Amino acid sequence: MQAIPLFDLPPAQGCYLGPETRVLCGDLIWRTVGDLSIGDELVAFEGLTSPGRRRRMQIATVSSWVHVTYPCFRVTFADGRQIVTSSECQWLTDPSGWWIYTRNLILGRPIRDLGIPWQVEDSWEAGWLGGAFDGEGWTMGGWGIGFCQNPGAVLDLAEHLCKKRGYEVRRKADKGRKTKRLFITGIYDTLRFLGECRPVRLLGKSHGWIETRTPVRSRGTARARRYSIAVESIEDLGDCDAVAIQTSTETILAEGLFGSLSYAMVKPSHH
Repeated sequence: MQAIPLFDLPPAQGCYLGPETRVLCGDLIWRTVGDLSIGDELVAFEGLTSPGRRRRMQIATVSSWVHVTYPCFRVTFADGRQIVTSSECQWLTDPSGWWIYTRNLILGRPIRDLGIPWQVEDSWEAGWLGGAFDGEGWTMGGWGIGFCQNPGAVLDLAEHLCKKRGYEVRRKADKGRKTKRLFITGIYDTLRFLGECRPVRLLGKSHGWIETRTPVRSRGTARARRYSIAVESIEDLGDCDAVAIQTSTETILAEGLFGSLSYAMVKPSHH
């Protein structure tokens, strides 16, 4: 088995993904690779780091996109997600932060995972939450969104609707004041809230906020332990319809998995 840590990605030589593979776009909507175009913005992460500095999230642009026929594998993960990918793509292993080629994956290997792709929610509850957080919410240091309100029906409803959607949420007293604060925390639930409920003001500031953050998980919580997913099966598909894609960062979030689009040898990274 060959695993490769990331330090300095040389010029990209490409990677191939099935056209139905979902990737996270810059507006926090998941779209299939086959529906992308050159110039589209994606949420990605740094392909270059320096010693002692953690990798940061970045907004990438699609720099090349070609529909091809190419030998691929179908990788299935423990929660049922699947990726059709070429042998040259690399995936970030957890917890080591080393990279491994698709062709060298083994069953049970944990791969770093943002989480299951979400969908935009078209409901009055999601619209109400988006409006409430746009009016009284803010983005926090680290991965978090805050919401402040006096105790009462509005605060209770906001907390109920957040918990109903499975967001990692907590309530805290506002020191020295009557108001209470709600916090949605963790990289996955923070981005999922923005992507599902679409608060216009907070979404408008999301690029600058995302690019100052490192893709670290919350520590000491059950949710943190879900930020990797194990390989369950690998199937050689032979020649398949695929998309040869490259981004400005040479990285991508494919079906939520942290991937590198360069198959050249790379050096160690700080993750």
